[in-house]
Amino acid sequence: MNKNTGKSFDAVAESRKWREEASRVLDAMDAPTRLAYLAGLYAKLPPKRSTLAGGIHTSAVVREDSPPYGTSVKEVTP
Repeated sequence: MNKNTGKSFDAVAESRKWREEASRVLDAMDAPTRLAYLAGLYAKLPPKRSTLAGGIHTSAVVREDSPPYGTSVKEVTP
């Protein structure tokens, strides 16, 4: 039981633990492996309804470095 609030489950602490573990797993992968892993997770999601043409946005951009100062993302995205 949490001494401060009387709650037996601390959602913030559990969320932090999950994020840290997920970060360790993803950081251990190189970029192509990370993309394949995330694409596999994305494929398992149920389809979403969208007002955009084509329904679901399926592209992903993985950037190891931030774009150069003064440029927009559109300028550096292939």
